[in-house]
Amino acid sequence: MKLQHSFHQKQTIKQQLNPKLLQMFKIFNSSYSDIVEHIKEESHDNVFIEIVRDDQIGISSSAKKNRHDTLITQDISDFTQDNHQETLHEFAFSQIKLIHVSDKKKSIIRALIDDLNAQGFFIDYSQTKKKILKDFGINTSTLSECLSLLQQFEPEGIGSRNLQECLCIQVEHHDFENEELKNIILQVIQDHLEDLGDKRYDHIAAILKIPKEGVESLAQFIKENLNPNPGSAFSETQFNHHITPSFDIQYINDTLTITNLEQKKGISIAISQEYLHLLNDSKTDEKTRLFLKEKHEKAKELYQHLENRHRTIEKLMHYICNKQHLFFQHGHPCLIPLLQKQVAHDLSMNPSTISRILSSKFCRTPFGIFPLKYLCPRNYFGKTNHQFKKLIEQIFLQFPKYSDQKISNILLHQGISIARRTIAKYRLESGLSSSYFQGRKSSNNQDLMHQ
Repeated sequence: MKLQHSFHQKQTIKQQLNPKLLQMFKIFNSSYSDIVEHIKEESHDNVFIEIVRDDQIGISSSAKKNRHDTLITQDISDFTQDNHQETLHEFAFSQIKLIHVSDKKKSIIRALIDDLNAQGFFIDYSQTKKKILKDFGINTSTLSECLSLLQQFEPEGIGSRNLQECLCIQVEHHDFENEELKNIILQVIQDHLEDLGDKRYDHIAAILKIPKEGVESLAQFIKENLNPNPGSAFSETQFNHHITPSFDIQYINDTLTITNLEQKKGISIAISQEYLHLLNDSKTDEKTRLFLKEKHEKAKELYQHLENRHRTIEKLMHYICNKQHLFFQHGHPCLIPLLQKQVAHDLSMNPSTISRILSSKFCRTPFGIFPLKYLCPRNYFGKTNHQFKKLIEQIFLQFPKYSDQKISNILLHQGISIARRTIAKYRLESGLSSSYFQGRKSSNNQDLMHQ
């Protein structure tokens, strides 16, 4: 049985981390800006990759342009540029408004962000922890919850206390089809990162009992898909980071308009006919032919992966727009729960594929620019987290004298089973205390006075 398990483990690594799949993962995972950079690097190394249209989405404009809160221009380049270039800290601060927690927790997250360095790491988390616990008068559990929320922000890996945690956070965000493979990658990062850096693949393979080729594939996956410096795009010496949306979604004259900016204005490649002719020319010597054949295969793979990315991301965007059409008309209150597993089922795709597409992609809406994964919120009894909290707050206001247990019973009658302690947690976050407890406290104080 152990031998069979080991064989299955080896096959899993071999099948899911072969070079072609690694290339596909990278194309699907990457933001549009990273795709542009990747294509330009590949075109310099591969004579078959011909850029037929350069990037027109994130192109810099020499003219100074102002950006307002409400953007109505149809030219995406008008709003990707600004006189002021966004820093990592500002980008992180801007995401706080996308989470639905108490104002106090938002303040704690702001304090955590303040203590990050330019790479997105804590300089000294022990000192940060000590300071925040004292300043906000909270316990370690609340701080851990706020840290966990921060670590869900973009760019992936932000809010880490060390390199291992940074890479592990990114692995957790990456939805693997095989849980066993994910655990192996986490184990390599947590226990063998130094060995990996020194390329001691034989040593790692012996400990993990997997082939050396498997470890090499793991190393390549980590190198190609994980970023040891989350803040690299916000370099203090090169303020050139822009959130470049892949889609522009507008609701005009009762019609939802979806523009695929990557296809309409994005970088585009073709296979060089000149070098293809040279490859097929009988006069070409064998050594040159082999070189050209290898480059041709790689260029075809890149072209196919890019086409697949365009088709798949557009299919997903149309699906999301159909499900969230009220959000694009009216904004946040109309956002509905949309689980990634349900999306995968409806589109006949793997959940891991959906996860990769949603990662690092953005769309422009009448209400601002949002990560695609924001449009697929978790389900809280048929509502988004924000809507569910609003429902409970309404019940608090409607029944101010009810205890947490009575509130729990009311929700149970509505088909929502939720523990009393969870109600207490929501009450604390909302700042709406129960007069039931205030009455009991007052009564107890009076009893003490009469004693």
